[in-house]
Amino acid sequence: PVGCDNMLGSNAREDQCRECGGDGSSCNTVRGLVEIDYLQAGYNDILLIPAGATNIEIREMLYQETNPGVEYQYSIPKGIAQQTDPDSYSWIYDDFSTCSATCGGGYQLRNVTCARRRDLEIVPDYLCDPVLEPKRNQSCSTDPCPPDWSLGVWGPCSETCGEGGVQIRQVYCERIVSNGLPSVVEDEQCSDVLGPKPPTTQECNQDVACPTWHVGPWKPCNRLCGDGVQKRRVRCYIRVEGKIQVLEDSACSEEKPQFEKPCLLRPCEGVDWVLSDWSGCEDKCGLTYETRKAHCSNQMGKVYPDNRCHRYRLPNLIRECENQVSCEYEWFASQWSECSAKCGNGIQTRKVFCGTFDGETVKKVSDGKCKEENKYEGLNNCTGKEECSGQWYSAPWSSCSKTCGGGLMTRKVLCFIENKTVDVRNCDPSLTPFSTESCNNQQCSRDQILPLEPATVVSEEEECIEEDETSFIVMDTTLGLGEMLWTQHQGSEKW
Repeated sequence: PVGCDNMLGSNAREDQCRECGGDGSSCNTVRGLVEIDYLQAGYNDILLIPAGATNIEIREMLYQETNPGVEYQYSIPKGIAQQTDPDSYSWIYDDFSTCSATCGGGYQLRNVTCARRRDLEIVPDYLCDPVLEPKRNQSCSTDPCPPDWSLGVWGPCSETCGEGGVQIRQVYCERIVSNGLPSVVEDEQCSDVLGPKPPTTQECNQDVACPTWHVGPWKPCNRLCGDGVQKRRVRCYIRVEGKIQVLEDSACSEEKPQFEKPCLLRPCEGVDWVLSDWSGCEDKCGLTYETRKAHCSNQMGKVYPDNRCHRYRLPNLIRECENQVSCEYEWFASQWSECSAKCGNGIQTRKVFCGTFDGETVKKVSDGKCKEENKYEGLNNCTGKEECSGQWYSAPWSSCSKTCGGGLMTRKVLCFIENKTVDVRNCDPSLTPFSTESCNNQQCSRDQILPLEPATVVSEEEECIEEDETSFIVMDTTLGLGEMLWTQHQGSEKW
């Protein structure tokens, strides 16, 4: 072997300072670890090695997860160690904090500062390379949160006291999907996981007593005779912890009881019963008693309650009639009923009976006791209040215009209201019967001669003469066919 002294068979070796046979005391060895996460894409400056350094070793670990750092080591002669730049700077940082949320998107923070490399003294951030500045925050827990009920604050009670008070709050089903912001979703998403929706209303102030009125006794009338006034004390109060607290009248919701009323111990002047005339027995037949009225009054005619006059001085107010008038029999009739038809002609009815007066009432007797010629009518013709709609009527079909080869039959179609012809606009156009129809559609033989014009000329002079209950009308016509049968059309089909 050849040593570093270029002598064959020599064992001389260079030390880390590159001195042959040296002991490594002529230089300093610098070791370190570069730990920089989240480097920018491309080339990044991570270490400055001074000129003249020897025995340089840089080791980069396999990058699989978080950057484990780059180990470096080099030796530099002591003579030039002072020539290195002592004021180089780099970013230093802490570990990220715990995530701010467990789901739905949170964030993590860490301290990132700029430090001088030789002594790790904190310096202003502008001294470090901004391109190499590590992130100060990052997102975390980005999985959506499970749905949850969001309970609003209870609103004010609808009543300040007593029963019937209700509070209302808003209840939503919310789910945080991203960015930590809640979104309202369907209630079923919460109820499927959490159970029934919490109540949105509740009773309130049930145990709070409401103010009420305290009513004292009536004081004596302020006048010994004549019109006076009685008063009593009425106060609004509330009982709180066994103590009574008097409140303003406006605090009581119920109407204030009467606290003043007129009174009369006795009239200052004399009073006695004043009587009306007897009702008489001659005005109505069948009366057996006559009556009169009595009032308690003073000499000036002022009426007082009956209890102000002595009951024992009250005269009789009823007596038998001396001359009774016997009643004759006559017809009585009730009110007419409603018209039987809503539109058009109908009838009205009423009850008619023979009777006689029995005091103040009418007594029904046999119809034979009244004169038949004076009997009131029990039936009356009437017209409905509503306007009737028209009905379609059609005449019989005419003869076919051709005997073969396809001809036409025609008929007259009219609109009637109450047996009178009216404008067709008074009838439902959707129910209009057909007025023409094809006929004799079979082919003609060679020897047949087809007429060019219909043989019958239709006249339009018609006159209704009769209508019965079988839904048709017999018409006089000048068609040359004598009497014609007119048919009433009803229902939804066309004829």
